[in-house]
Amino acid sequence: MVGVLVCLILAIGSPVPAGAADLVPCTAVTPPVGPVVEIDGEASITLSAAATRKLKAGGVRTRLIKPANLDTGRPTYPVGAISFSKTSLRIGLKGGFKLLGKKSRTLPVKGLVAVVRVSGKTVINAKLAGGQKRLFEVRGAKVSRDLTAGTLDLSAGRAKMTPIAAKTFNKRLGLTKKMRLKAGLDWGRLELFASRTVTPGEPDDPVGEAPQEPPVKVRPAGAQDVTTGTIDWRVRESFIQYVNSGAGAAVYDGATAGPPETVGSAPPLTYGFFFPFSSGWSQDSDESATIYGSGAVGFKNCRNTINFTVADPEIELDGDGNSRIIFRVNGLDGTPFPHSRAVVVKLLPSFGTRTVSGNTVTISGIPGYIPEESTGIFAGFYPPYPGTPTDPQAEFSKFGSITVSYTTP
Repeated sequence: MVGVLVCLILAIGSPVPAGAADLVPCTAVTPPVGPVVEIDGEASITLSAAATRKLKAGGVRTRLIKPANLDTGRPTYPVGAISFSKTSLRIGLKGGFKLLGKKSRTLPVKGLVAVVRVSGKTVINAKLAGGQKRLFEVRGAKVSRDLTAGTLDLSAGRAKMTPIAAKTFNKRLGLTKKMRLKAGLDWGRLELFASRTVTPGEPDDPVGEAPQEPPVKVRPAGAQDVTTGTIDWRVRESFIQYVNSGAGAAVYDGATAGPPETVGSAPPLTYGFFFPFSSGWSQDSDESATIYGSGAVGFKNCRNTINFTVADPEIELDGDGNSRIIFRVNGLDGTPFPHSRAVVVKLLPSFGTRTVSGNTVTISGIPGYIPEESTGIFAGFYPPYPGTPTDPQAEFSKFGSITVSYTTP
């Protein structure tokens, strides 16, 4: 069933250590019943140069409220709810942002809801200063909707500040005279993708299929050894929350789980895994590197016949078209992976944040996406991105992110 789509790289709660021999076949269980509703998607609202200048002139800073994040280098808000009517679609977004002004003034903006009307008019409402207010009116957006497939794609919209939002911002932040924000201010570019998939009845259990084993990356002449490194893999939050409804996870052979976090209305869950560094090499001339790790994570949810491990990550960094994460995947039951190496996701290093300190390079928040060759791992439920995302505003099948740090002599 739909549950397999989260089977590969998800963790829940606080995984406990386990041994490599703990992969035990599932026993008979009662299968889940439908309908199963899966909500996915995200929105980004990127501040314009005009809004940035106005806020800076008024001494106002912005901060995101989790689970809003900067994983792709722009403020991104996960989709948390979707509802339909004859005249509009309402998309609830998780998290929000906070404005910090002078003299400790603060203004949290949460409960964001995008209302996309059939007529084409789009607005964004929010919980603002004690009530629900119209925050932005969206102009010039390109909207594509497919109610049969349950998808909405909005691009190139411009979020314009409403009079009530400008009045509230000015009052709460103490903005006067030339510092005042005005109605119609171009707050920034809006991109939104949302999908709502409903599986009725009692769907069949999934059958996972591992892709062909990829070749080992060839070390180029002149590459330097990597002496130390870290591998921090943060898994998509909605996936972890879904798995937490009935799955278990274990870390072993040196891999560790990050501390539980409270994201949105979900209980504290573990969203990240850390793998010990084994070896690697780097080539400064083209900023490429390959980092090898050890350790493993196991996942088991017998209600959905999920029962497998992923181990020994290989992080290949070689531009947005060639970078990827490879795991050795081993599984039973509905995930009968043959203990072989498999590409799990491809990576977009240019979307991450690269910093250099001495001989240490750190690339934070590198997003991953599902390529064509990896769809079998997810039983074909998640479609691949058609090619390599190169536009920072592009929507793609994002699948978590990774932060890698490595040091050369």
